[in-house]
Amino acid sequence: FFNSLEEYIDVKLEIKNEIDVFNTKLLEYYLSIIKGLSVNLDELKSEFNNLLNEIKLISENIENIEPIRVLKARLNGSLLTQKVTSAAVLFCGAKGYFEKSHVARLQREGNFVLIVTPSIKHLLKEIAQVEAGRGCIKSWREKL
Repeated sequence: FFNSLEEYIDVKLEIKNEIDVFNTKLLEYYLSIIKGLSVNLDELKSEFNNLLNEIKLISENIENIEPIRVLKARLNGSLLTQKVTSAAVLFCGAKGYFEKSHVARLQREGNFVLIVTPSIKHLLKEIAQVEAGRGCIKSWREKL
């Protein structure tokens, strides 16, 4: 493979330098994510209270409900769940990562909200269809 020990050492140093550059870029990327996820507890509380007030307003007139508002409230609830569980893991540090930790369990439960009840993807699709005059809500109204 190599003609000399010096050639081998040169290749090893080149590989090490490439790995160092990659690790530096990876670290910068993770730091940018962490900065983007920095969450203020008061902002989370305010977002929760705003969502709760929206749900109360929606439920006041149950006979003449606006389905698009329900879909958007569910979407906002899912997104808030994601923010809160991510913040909990960040604030707990490594302890929040371990499988048996309370925070890791909460994050798994939060992920369930994101992907199953209905999923964010489905909510976004349905909201777009309703805003375009299509979607399951239109067909439900036609059946009524």
